[in-house]
Amino acid sequence: MTKLKSLAALLVLGGAAVLTTPAMAVNYVIYVHGRSAPATNCGINTSDNNGNFNSSDSYGSANRSRAVTAGSWRSLFINYDGNSDPRTYGTCRAQTYIQSALNTYCKNGNQCVFLCHSAGCMAMDYAFEQGNASGATGLLYVVNAASASGGSALASAGAWATGTGMDNALKISTARSWNHNNNPVTEYMTAGYACYGATACSASVVIGGSDDSAVNFASTCGFSSNGNMTKCVDPNNAKYKSRSTYCNSKGAKPCNTSNSAYNTDHTGMKCVGRDAFDRLTGNL
Repeated sequence: MTKLKSLAALLVLGGAAVLTTPAMAVNYVIYVHGRSAPATNCGINTSDNNGNFNSSDSYGSANRSRAVTAGSWRSLFINYDGNSDPRTYGTCRAQTYIQSALNTYCKNGNQCVFLCHSAGCMAMDYAFEQGNASGATGLLYVVNAASASGGSALASAGAWATGTGMDNALKISTARSWNHNNNPVTEYMTAGYACYGATACSASVVIGGSDDSAVNFASTCGFSSNGNMTKCVDPNNAKYKSRSTYCNSKGAKPCNTSNSAYNTDHTGMKCVGRDAFDRLTGNL
């Protein structure tokens, strides 16, 4: 009887050990889009329900990078109201989902990388400013594709004239009114310098400096002051903390080493961001 009891105890302990074994750690790449129409399926999703990153896929398989295709990373997409101020919390708001993603997918053994585009990068910087990444021990870095974290002259000039929370947040005076130096990890900055079409190219007169038809190098390269920079690497102008210019010739859009930027426009920079992520993870 004693032996039977001992065996039963071992089985119970064995079962408990199995039940309490932690799940295998997962690597996540988490996409945060910029200015867009309101999302139709808000939340943190495994697919790009609103198509904000579909056009960036340089490999022909929607929503996937080479790292994801290889199986070493999983994609998550933060879908929020792209007309709203990216610094706000609430239903279908960027900050609510970014905070949730950091607390859910970037800790407990998991590793994560955020890949943001345009105003999505402003949303990331604001999340850092709020201290929302303090417990995200698995956060490795952020890849910024055409970051609008420093604002856009088009918003300041009222060129979009929609009056939405997003457009107001993108005004340079607003975008640079809060701390951008609370980021706990390196942010890799990628910048574009092309425009396509008469309307888009005419915007360059308003924007100033080298630009991608929506934002200029002062923002996309992470400079701490607004200006007419023509090179993403510029020792004469300081950058916000831990901003590293990323420029590589591998990928769909080769980088121009003379200005450390890519010959593509604001939309095309999504593809550059994905290539940069694949390159940084050794998959390109």
